[in-house]
Amino acid sequence: MKPYKSYFHRGQDPLLTEATNKILETGVTFKQLSRDSGVSTSTFSNWKSRKSKRTFTTTLNAALRASDMQLTIAAKNGKGNK
Repeated sequence: MKPYKSYFHRGQDPLLTEATNKILETGVTFKQLSRDSGVSTSTFSNWKSRKSKRTFTTTLNAALRASDMQLTIAAKNGKGNK
């Protein structure tokens, strides 16, 4: 996959899509997630239905942490800074 020329997407941001899918895989309800993260249930509903195209990193991180996950930056295929 080639790097993006810009970070503009017609649909939902791929990072948000991937994170939403991982959160949904945990089986947590939006109500539980909202209680534990402080993020509204309507935000999660909009993520799932893809009405939200982008989100704040802090909001995404709060949802991930409430799902016992974290946002991490890692080198792709073992490449990166040495």
